[in-house]
Amino acid sequence: MKLPSSMNKIHLIGMIAAGFLILLMIVIVNLSDKEEVRQEKIGLIILGDIKINGWNAAHYNGIKYACEKFGLELMVRDNVRENSGQCPAAIKDLADNGASMIFLASYSYSREVQDLVREYPNIAFATNSAEVHGKNLTSYFVRMYQARYLAGADVLTYHQDEDATAQVADKYGVDFIAYNEILSGYSEHYLTSVASRWDLYYYDIIQRYLKGEMNSVKNYWLGIDIGAVMLSEYSPRVTLEEIRQIDSLKQELINDKLIFSGLIYDNEGNIRCEEGEAISDDTLLENINWLVKGVEVLE
Repeated sequence: MKLPSSMNKIHLIGMIAAGFLILLMIVIVNLSDKEEVRQEKIGLIILGDIKINGWNAAHYNGIKYACEKFGLELMVRDNVRENSGQCPAAIKDLADNGASMIFLASYSYSREVQDLVREYPNIAFATNSAEVHGKNLTSYFVRMYQARYLAGADVLTYHQDEDATAQVADKYGVDFIAYNEILSGYSEHYLTSVASRWDLYYYDIIQRYLKGEMNSVKNYWLGIDIGAVMLSEYSPRVTLEEIRQIDSLKQELINDKLIFSGLIYDNEGNIRCEEGEAISDDTLLENINWLVKGVEVLE
C-alpha cells in the first residue's frame, strides 16, 4: 500500500531527526571522553637543584609522587634564584606550557611575583611564604613547630630538667637540637630531629586543587595529624619510657592540643596570650615579631 506523500514527508523528517539525535549523542560522548583524558599540568619552581638531597630533592620527590598518583604532568623549573627576575620568567614559561597550578617553593618568590600572579587568574598558585596572599595565591606549609615542640620535649625528658633549651645544651653537652632532618654525620649527643613528609603534603594540596578548593583559604597548614611532620628515628640513648612520653604528647597534638595557648609573656614582660585563649594561625604566620619569656638575644 502506497503511503500518501504527506506521510512520506513526515516519515522522512522523523528519520532525519533520529539521525541527528544519534549524531548529537556521538559528539557528546566524544567530548566527554576528551574531557576525561585531559591532563592537568602542575608546575614547580624551586631555588636549588632537585637532584641534591635536602630541601630541593625532598620537595621534588614529594610533588613527583603526588602527580604520579593523580596522573598529572609535572613541569619543573629548578635553580631559580630569588630576586633575580628568574622566577617571573619561570612562571611565564610554565603558563605558556599549560600549567594550571604552580608551586612557588622558596620563601621570597611570592613577594617578587605578587603582581605577576594577578595576571594569571585562572592559574592556582601555592607559596610557602605567608607574607603575600591573593585570590589565586595561598600560603601552604607544614606545621613544623609541632615536631619542634616534640623534639624540645625529647631533650627535656631525656635530661629530666626544665632548663631552657639553650641551658640544656650548655649544661649537658648537647651539640645542637635540630629542627630539620639530619641525613648523616650527626654527633654522639644526637637524640632525634624533625622530619617532613612532603609526599603527603603535596598529595593533600593537589587533591584539594582537583576538588576546586585550592585557594579557598588564606593560610593552610598540614600537621602531625596526617603525618606531614614527625620526629625521625631516635638515638639508642633515648629509652622506651621516654619514647612513650613523647608519643603521649604527640597524641595530644593529634587530638587538637594547641601549643600556643594559655598565658604567654614575651621577653619584655608583655602578655601576648591570655588564659583561655590561643594564638591564631594567621598571627603565628604573619605577626610574631616578639620573643617568648626566657629567650635572650646574644649579640
